[in-house]
Amino acid sequence: MAAPSLELVGRETETARLRELLEGTEQGTRAVVVRGGPGIGKTALWRWGIETAVEAGARALVTRCAAVELPLALSGIVDLLEAPFGEVAGELAAPQRRAIAVALGLEEPSGPSAEPLTLARGAVEVLRALSARTPVIVGIDDVQWLDAASQRVLTFAFRRLVEAPVVMLATLRAEPGQAGPLALADALGPSGFTELELGGLSVGAIQHLVRSRLGVRLPRPLLGRVHRTSGGNPMFALELARTLPDRAVGTGAPLPVPDSLQELVRARVAALPKELIPLVRLVAILERPTLVQLGRGLVSPEEAQRLMDIGFARGVADIDADGVVRLAHPLLAAAVYAEIAPDERRRLQYLAAEIVEDEEERARHLALAASAPDAAVAAALDAAAVRV
Repeated sequence: MAAPSLELVGRETETARLRELLEGTEQGTRAVVVRGGPGIGKTALWRWGIETAVEAGARALVTRCAAVELPLALSGIVDLLEAPFGEVAGELAAPQRRAIAVALGLEEPSGPSAEPLTLARGAVEVLRALSARTPVIVGIDDVQWLDAASQRVLTFAFRRLVEAPVVMLATLRAEPGQAGPLALADALGPSGFTELELGGLSVGAIQHLVRSRLGVRLPRPLLGRVHRTSGGNPMFALELARTLPDRAVGTGAPLPVPDSLQELVRARVAALPKELIPLVRLVAILERPTLVQLGRGLVSPEEAQRLMDIGFARGVADIDADGVVRLAHPLLAAAVYAEIAPDERRRLQYLAAEIVEDEEERARHLALAASAPDAAVAAALDAAAVRV
């Protein structure tokens, strides 16, 4: 395999092991779960693995899950199958093809809804057909937030693919010993399932990370304190180094260490430029915000782009390959949301309901905005439930 372009700091052992696992597609269906706490670098290693597999010739099907999307049935399956479905639709049995087309929103449901088993079997056949052409890597970031309907379909599929060259690479935010939501260890057995537990980075790796990302070289004693305080967690270390006052770097003054990561993230939110607040609040409220939606919710599309440019330059916001705007880390989004006053939060939920296209998402925003029983909101929820 060629070396991917994404540089990881201090993860040589993990990348070597992951490369070895990804090269074993001839061994049949398997799964690799990268496990660790918030900010430890799971997503960075996951992205590296996806890029490595693609450069080796694999087809990547990717979904990045979020807590706010949990109520949206089959959102993960839609992300994974929407792009490749057209390539293999003609190879599926008619009931399976129709079940997937309806789930993807390509066809309107008519008559009795398809049995869940039909959709699950269709997903198996899509993956089998794709992997007959080239190895497939199914990438799921933050699998603990994958919606329940998608979990059931994928668990069914991975129990039945067996010999197909399909590898799942997932990240899981969980405590050691806690089982993942897809029960992959049971489905694939010891030979087909591997967990990679991420720990903290070394002092040297933290120094390299801070220097390359922030352009700062910390004095050795201060670096030691940053490393101890962060536990080697790269996100924590970067945020801590970013908030150091100049005097702490130059004079050895006491380090202002927050009591918890949450306090640190709240401090970063408080330090954001005031002009960015409308943007980051709307991003935190919306489920899968795009620049088009943000342009509707802010003054204009040009204003949304201007604020995005500022947010990107400050390392606060970015746009994924799928066009979804995300804040730098889920904890940052959670902190932004928590800091919005209740009345303002309801106003933003109403605004979100006006600018989104999906009726299920619109109904959810209306429900969160309501402060008393409302017949119109109830009707919107009923309609969304019927559609689901």
